Amino acid sequence: MAQCGPCSGSNKVRITKETGCSYAGCETCRTKCVPEDQLQRYYDQGWTFGGGCRGKQGCGGNSAVDLNKANTEATSIFIYPDPVSNSTTISFTLKQSEKISLKIYNNAGRVVKVFADALMLAGDREFEWNMENMNEGVYMLRLQTSFYDITKKLIVSK
Repeated sequence: MAQCGPCSGSNKVRITKETGCSYAGCETCRTKCVPEDQLQRYYDQGWTFGGGCRGKQGCGGNSAVDLNKANTEATSIFIYPDPVSNSTTISFTLKQSEKISLKIYNNAGRVVKVFADALMLAGDREFEWNMENMNEGVYMLRLQTSFYDITKKLIVSK
């Protein structure tokens, strides 16, 4: 059975990977602690952030995340200035290293800008968006992580 406690040592996070068995219906779970600076390498090999232990077998996605680093409270996204005319700064803080998606959608629901769709280390993050070629209107900024999904309205007026 996979181990599901917090990682010992500083700057380590738990990662998980499901592995198959030789008979139908069997799933096993591998989990281990790795330094944050090695997360991308493991992510590229099919490992996921967090650790699992659902019953005796199977991976639990992010159900048993490193307890020293986990923070399931939604972070705040700051957009300045808003309304926007030419450019804006989008900032937020990641409480832990994890895969995020940060995108802007137009009023038709189409993605017009992808800032990030990758693993990011914990800490303060800031993105600049130059909107000189964007039409006036309402856009939606969406930040998705394994713990939360936040959407904010952004107004472009020229």
